[in-house]
Amino acid sequence: MNHKLFEIAQDQLILPAEVHPLRDLLSRSPEEIMQWFTLTQKESFLSMAKDLTGSTNSYLKEKHLSEYLSAEKLTEIFSILHSHVMQHPVWTHPFFINVFYARFDLDQLKLFAKHYFNQIKNTRQCVALSIGKFHGLNTKRHGENSQFVSETVQILLSQLIADEYGVRTEELTSYPSLRGILDSYTHMAMYRQLFSGLQIPVTEENVPMLHGVADNVLIQRILAGHSEVSELTSLVSVGPGMEWGVPAFFSFLLGGMIRFAHREKMDLTPEHLFVFIAHIKYDVLHALSVMIATALFIQDEKDLHEAKESLNAILAGRYDMMSSLYRFIFKEPCPDIKEIKLSEIYRMQSDHTGNLLKKERAKVMDNVIDIEQYRSLETVPFVY
Repeated sequence: MNHKLFEIAQDQLILPAEVHPLRDLLSRSPEEIMQWFTLTQKESFLSMAKDLTGSTNSYLKEKHLSEYLSAEKLTEIFSILHSHVMQHPVWTHPFFINVFYARFDLDQLKLFAKHYFNQIKNTRQCVALSIGKFHGLNTKRHGENSQFVSETVQILLSQLIADEYGVRTEELTSYPSLRGILDSYTHMAMYRQLFSGLQIPVTEENVPMLHGVADNVLIQRILAGHSEVSELTSLVSVGPGMEWGVPAFFSFLLGGMIRFAHREKMDLTPEHLFVFIAHIKYDVLHALSVMIATALFIQDEKDLHEAKESLNAILAGRYDMMSSLYRFIFKEPCPDIKEIKLSEIYRMQSDHTGNLLKKERAKVMDNVIDIEQYRSLETVPFVY
């Protein structure tokens, strides 16, 4: 990888292509960046849907899935859910905008790095929780084709887990040694490269969670794997809910750190910021593949309603997490999602997830600031 984060041309910071697909990222507005990712994701999905359902692709026929997945159905579901996700206000949260324009100092950057690590560490497990819902004792929603559907979903989710933990697919004849497995290049390892660049010692990496971060972690875990949520809710949460907006807001974080490094003459490299660079490149592929799995479980308007409810919960949790980080790091007021003008389409229709969140808070064992207070919280980050 090029060891330069940026070049300077005509007094503008230009990013190498291997750092970001938008070389003029820092000259664009947040709105322009969101529009670019929205458009390119749509183009990527339409191309993938056409390839998957094309006459030369026999996978759907072999697995008896053709009746559930057509190019028209995939395109319709994608358009509805993608628009719902990408228009949510969380992606242009004041925290991301502050960081994008490098309105922070080194101490604040270090504080963010340590506290956001709590999100990075825990979100990895949600895909595994989701896989656990596709077992042989569950309802055979797809009749005689249920096993084929289950296997397809498990394959798609398993690849995500492999990517998250840096585990490669191996032939039996070249299976890695135990050392090879333990040396896998995980997303946590990528994130620790940021700690290295910021000179944060290992002893300071792990800090107790803010309440907003803990809520976000619990909401993600509930939606992904709780026994009282459906396979559809689970798939929507770990796919469209977690992945689609990530390249955009990681672009804001990456861009802000590059501005900061330039301003402060700090020796940050692409290796230090690789966790952001990698997510910008690959999270779209993750979201597109899980979109295929999600579409297998959306048959009617009721299913679409359930999918949006899952999205609204996951997006609200992320919004309030970022508000809590903003207040903690910048020492300034920042509204939670209940205090902004939120469109009706993002309001929760049921208090089911909120009630589950309160129950799960009470079970938290450790690693949360003011844990006794947290366990007894009655408010939830949802707008009804």
